Amino acid sequence: MSGNMNFPEKVVVLRTGGLGDFVLSVPLLISLIERGCQVTIATRRSFYDILGDFQEKIPFFDADEILIPDDRNTPEEIFEGATVLSFWRDRDSLLKDRLGVLGILDLVEFESRPETPPHLTQRIFQRTGIQWEEGFLSRSWLGLEGLSGKCLWVHPGSGSPAKNAPCVWFLERIERWLAKGEGDSVIVSIGEADLEVEQSFRENGGALPLKFIHPKTFRELRDGLVVEAALFVGNDSGPSHLAAALGIPSEIVFTTTNPEIWRPVGEKVTIVRASELD
Repeated sequence: MSGNMNFPEKVVVLRTGGLGDFVLSVPLLISLIERGCQVTIATRRSFYDILGDFQEKIPFFDADEILIPDDRNTPEEIFEGATVLSFWRDRDSLLKDRLGVLGILDLVEFESRPETPPHLTQRIFQRTGIQWEEGFLSRSWLGLEGLSGKCLWVHPGSGSPAKNAPCVWFLERIERWLAKGEGDSVIVSIGEADLEVEQSFRENGGALPLKFIHPKTFRELRDGLVVEAALFVGNDSGPSHLAAALGIPSEIVFTTTNPEIWRPVGEKVTIVRASELD
């Protein structure tokens, strides 16, 4: 796939990884649709459920079923004659061999963990042959009109302690927001891997009006953000990427990862670097 006019008519995008990885692939999905491609996304159902109205335009296939050697679970019409864009590591060629049996036209593989710029989304577009525009990084690809949330939404975890800003920084940021009189309600969302972060918040939050929630699904997280969030504050994490993609004003802390590669894509994103936390 090269150039900007010779796009395949039929594409299957194979994307798993984490929530943030999936959200950074959404610009590719939407751009392919805008260019008239027939697109199927092979991913996890929990990721697919954040796409909102785009589900009507992008059929779903469970990525976990691709390598199952049972054609009853893999409808031929999805893959036959399709170009597959894959973010999977296929060191032993199992995926390539399986897709060959299913009759694909071509397999294009992407580097899923680059260590140097440009931004991952730009790298994806260039590999696919889509003309890159600087405005793409400031577009909220899942943006919704009429967002009217009134809460400060804080997601202080990330699944990795090294990526987390200190608890005290988040608490001070909450205090500044409350002092400005922009609202009086603060939601703190906690992921399964961040229970120690929650404990620290509860121990140090004092009398701050904090409402702790534990979204059970990414769809529940998405719906909550859409209804409640006036401002999102978090680390480099999946929920941060989702908030930015929805068009919610977002302040995202980068401590160990490089925002030049991994920053959330959205029109209202402010990056806070480690040097700014003191």
